Amino acid sequence: MTIQHIGSTSIPGLCAKPVIDIAAAVEELRHGEQCVKPLAEVGYEYKGDAGLPGRHFFAKGSKDHRTHYLHVEELNGTNWLNHILFRDYLWKQPADVSKYADLKADLAGKYSDDRVAYAAGKDAYIEAIIGAASRLYELDEFGRTRAAINKRDSYKTWSRRKRRAPHRLAVRPPKSHRLVDVWRRSLGADVFSVI
Repeated sequence: MTIQHIGSTSIPGLCAKPVIDIAAAVEELRHGEQCVKPLAEVGYEYKGDAGLPGRHFFAKGSKDHRTHYLHVEELNGTNWLNHILFRDYLWKQPADVSKYADLKADLAGKYSDDRVAYAAGKDAYIEAIIGAASRLYELDEFGRTRAAINKRDSYKTWSRRKRRAPHRLAVRPPKSHRLVDVWRRSLGADVFSVI
């Protein structure tokens, strides 16, 4: 299980309501069902998926005074990916944090009594940030961001290593399916069948 602080309170310099969003990753979403009873014992109310399929959602505190939201999500699933990419991108892009803060303030003024309209007003901007982040980052097996690997560059690096010290090269193909065929041709089908 991996636990991450997400949402507006996780981004320095961003205005936020005083509710902490937490994402907890599980191997499979069905494992999140095991959290319902133990979390209820410490004050978390289970809300099902709360309108966002692919998660278990919990809220802590009274309806008028929430303190925490807990999102139990599948590790590296769509919801986890979006939360982590959005947060990590904004950590490194202060200009976008400022734009997002301005958008939130504008929407809060317009829709102070309508949470649904407020949230809908942020959707396009959030999707744009996630799109930009997904071009720059990818998640590792632990659900953490790292620079996205350029598939062409990774093959060039792999080819260079193969030419310099073929006996030291681990026999693993590049991740891109397009490059696997090139890899097979360069080493031969016999070596590939051993893997």
